[in-house]
Amino acid sequence: MIARSLAQAGSRTLPLHGRHDECQAIDELTATVRTGLSATLVLVGEAGIGKTRLLEHAAGAAADLRVARVVGVEPERRLAYAALHRLLRPYLDRIDRLPGPQRDALAGAFGLVAGVQADRFLVGLAVLTLLADVARSLPLVCLVDDAHWLDPETVAVLAFVARRLHADSVGVLIAARDEPGLMPALDGLPTLTVAGLPSQAACDLLAQAAPGRIAPPVAARMVAETRGNPLALIELTAELSADQLAGGASLPDRLPLSDHMEAHFLRHVRTMPAAAGLRLEQAASGLHTPTMRAAAQQTKATLAWFGGGVATVVSAMMLEAATDPELPAELSHGILFEALTAAMLSRQHTAGTTIADVAHAARRAPGRDRAPASTTQLLLDALATRVLDGFVPAVPHLRAATAVLRDNRELAHGSIPFAMVGNWVAEELLDDEGYEAILRHAVSLARERGALHALDAALHGLAAAATWAGDFAQADNIYAEAADVGAMTGTGDNGAAAWQIELLAWRGEEAPARAAADAAFSYWEARRGYGVVGNHARYSLAILELGHGRYADALAWTLPGLRDDVVGPGNRMLPNLIEAAARAGDRPSAEAALARLAERANASGTAWALGVLARSRALLTDDDGADALYREAAEHLAGSRMVTELARTHLLHGEWLRRRKRRTEARRQLGIAHDAFTGMGAAAFAERARVELLATGQHARTRAVPAGHDLTPQEARVAALAAAGATNAEIATQLFVTDSTVEYHLNKIFRKLGLTSRRQLAGALRPPPE
Repeated sequence: MIARSLAQAGSRTLPLHGRHDECQAIDELTATVRTGLSATLVLVGEAGIGKTRLLEHAAGAAADLRVARVVGVEPERRLAYAALHRLLRPYLDRIDRLPGPQRDALAGAFGLVAGVQADRFLVGLAVLTLLADVARSLPLVCLVDDAHWLDPETVAVLAFVARRLHADSVGVLIAARDEPGLMPALDGLPTLTVAGLPSQAACDLLAQAAPGRIAPPVAARMVAETRGNPLALIELTAELSADQLAGGASLPDRLPLSDHMEAHFLRHVRTMPAAAGLRLEQAASGLHTPTMRAAAQQTKATLAWFGGGVATVVSAMMLEAATDPELPAELSHGILFEALTAAMLSRQHTAGTTIADVAHAARRAPGRDRAPASTTQLLLDALATRVLDGFVPAVPHLRAATAVLRDNRELAHGSIPFAMVGNWVAEELLDDEGYEAILRHAVSLARERGALHALDAALHGLAAAATWAGDFAQADNIYAEAADVGAMTGTGDNGAAAWQIELLAWRGEEAPARAAADAAFSYWEARRGYGVVGNHARYSLAILELGHGRYADALAWTLPGLRDDVVGPGNRMLPNLIEAAARAGDRPSAEAALARLAERANASGTAWALGVLARSRALLTDDDGADALYREAAEHLAGSRMVTELARTHLLHGEWLRRRKRRTEARRQLGIAHDAFTGMGAAAFAERARVELLATGQHARTRAVPAGHDLTPQEARVAALAAAGATNAEIATQLFVTDSTVEYHLNKIFRKLGLTSRRQLAGALRPPPE
């Protein structure tokens, strides 16, 4: 024991060998922090590989800076935020400077106040703000050792902060073993794997640890069997006798493993998954009440949901538990709401049941007639009625749910953001105003509360609304922010491109759109069971084909939707199917789709619904009555936010007029369409309008396209918020960054745009008038 302790102590005093690349990376991190920017590095390696020594090098390299240190302690691993408290303890006198929600969350996490729930994302924001405040007076470097022994809450917060630091003079250096369960939390952060020492460096270390005592052949074997692990090498010098080290006595067939290293490997064995039969299912026999059984099923479903198996979330056992008459109504409704949502997401891939089965279970739920109805109950009634009884009977329920979601203060029930389901409800009604209002409210509320999962869902919906409004640049910015939020929550993955497919299709970007569709089909639908994403991809590919005038291909993508009748996108698909079928010569399919659209548009009564209905009727009208229908469609759509649909109406009207040799009128309609499509960046539709204009004998007017500002997506978001009058603090709160990062971006924006004040931003970002 004494010899081993001395060996470990000696390893900390010996100079570093063979770590040039690692030391250079650390030196670059501290140099970056000195310039006013931030940097993060995660050092990963096995026990004894030298991570602690590298952190000591970092401490020396940051001798002129402020250094905060914390070391993971295994006994505190189960104490939430314990390590974070030790890291921030010197700076807790600044906690009163934090914004109210952040201050309360951090105080609640550390037990400084009673009755406050420590929301993890608000805690992360608080730590981000606090560290940036500390670094204002002197740059700060945070050194975190043995991160594999930190409590999970601290690891999550540190990873959150590291992803959001930018221009705050804060460096984060984390050292950890690559142990099960830890690295996913740190995924996406700059990482450097610390491997064993090269042979010569390892031999040099042995020569310094035991000068003149180790024969070269013995040293070579020690290096080979330890794979250059510095601590293992030094500990072996204590485990072997002097004669063995000198080569005078034979070495054992296997070199001895020190207690320290044996304990490390034993810990790995103990953290391996239990046998398949041992499944937190064995407990089912001990769950004696309906509430306990239902709660267990809900937990199991949530684990399946976030484990990527949305198709397996709903099961017969879950529905049976949820409809037990002895179950509290609130719990029953919550479980059934999650089950119905999961079934609508997985659609045809739902395992073990159907959407109709879940909707029937919802009808049997206890306490359905309770007044006043909760948000969960309103949504459950709307969706169940739509699935079982059809669109028209569901309209009153859909409207009631839309109305409550526009100003509801709740974000989610359980794991599901209400905004995500609100998308379907408003979209099903073709209610563009309600759709955008729900999402803007949800985004605002999510920002206020730091609810990143809800924010991620709402941003994707809001980006779709910007796409329909023809504001493709804004859609780009929103998608970029959603990608940032996805990285923070761990949902950013290789299937993220699938969410942008509709925007790509409207732009006519064929190769990227088809690549995004492949991600939708292969990753989201086939691998994770999200049938709704595959359906969205098919809808979007129809847009792509229509833009290029490939009507038979567009019809092939839309016909399955006529059969499946998907809630939400299904109604939005009908006008595309009608156009494709009419132009491809499939009148029966066009008439079937028109009959469905007519029933639903008249029941809904929104400008969007009535506009696409009039346009679709015009496409199937053989006489001059089509002219009035096209004009009616344009009048309705002009009162909506659906700029893309309005432009398509002018295009189709112009095409109809040209074919009837009414060239002067056709030129006007086609010119409006061409200018609209060109302005928004819908290249394929713009080309379709240009070719039609040329057929009337007129060349399309060349539009001056404003030069790009060369702003990054984050800079564009900051610029837009600043132009709207938001302060630095308000921008920081919305984008989950610090005030100093906002200031950094604004300085770059001013240089790029040649501005000198915030008052000039609005004019610089506004496109020139026609």
